[in-house]
Parts: sequence; structure tokens; C-alpha cells
Amino acid sequence: MHIAPLPAIIHHPWFLADVPEWRNDGTAPGETFESDGLYLEEIFLAKVKSQQLPSYIASLLHNSGERLFFQSAFHVKGIHEEFVRLHCSRTKENLVAARLQLDQFVFQNPELREASVETSEWVSREMKRMV
Repeated sequence: MHIAPLPAIIHHPWFLADVPEWRNDGTAPGETFESDGLYLEEIFLAKVKSQQLPSYIASLLHNSGERLFFQSAFHVKGIHEEFVRLHCSRTKENLVAARLQLDQFVFQNPELREASVETSEWVSREMKRMV
């Protein structure tokens, strides 16, 4: 038996998700399956209602493309780059927050201090460049 949170298992199939920078075999760049995804959501919502299940289950499917985009940004370089471009602006505030999080992480994991030096120096250079 396997147990997983609902947001991890209720999502569009990859070929319908339209995650930016994800390429399904045999599809052209820019080709989407939006109408198919909407159809799946309609059918899923009807099934949820007919079985008197909570409506949030259907909303998990509706928002699943955003979750897949976020989750796959950790594992697929092209998706990561697109996620950063769309959602991670290089403002001074964001760099300060990143530096604080990095410092806290290194404090809690001293064995990784040496490995984090390059990242820490990069954040410092970026912060100075923005001033």
C-alpha cells in the first residue's frame, strides 16, 4: 500500500499539462492540449459531484499544471530556467532573502559549508551589482 497527499496524485497527465518547456514526443513547439485538459476537468468534476465527494478534489486537478510546473522545475533544467525567468526576479530583496536562507542552511548543515562557498559568493556579487 502506498500513501501520498492528494495534490501529488491528482494532476493532468503530462501530455495534457502544458508545463512550459516540457516537450512531449511528437508534439510541435507551441502545440497545446488545452481543450483536452478542460474536457478532462469537466468529466472529473461531474464524477466528483455524482459521488458526492468534496469539490476541492476537482480544484486540485484544475490547478495541477501550476504544481507540475513548480515540481518539475527541481528536476528538469529547461523547466527550471523557465520557472526562474517567470517567477524569480533578481531584486535586491530576493537576493537578501536568498542569502539569509543560505546562511541559515549552512549554519544547520556545517558539513556543507565548503560546498556552498561558490553559491554564497555569487549571491554577494549579485547583491553588490544591484546597489
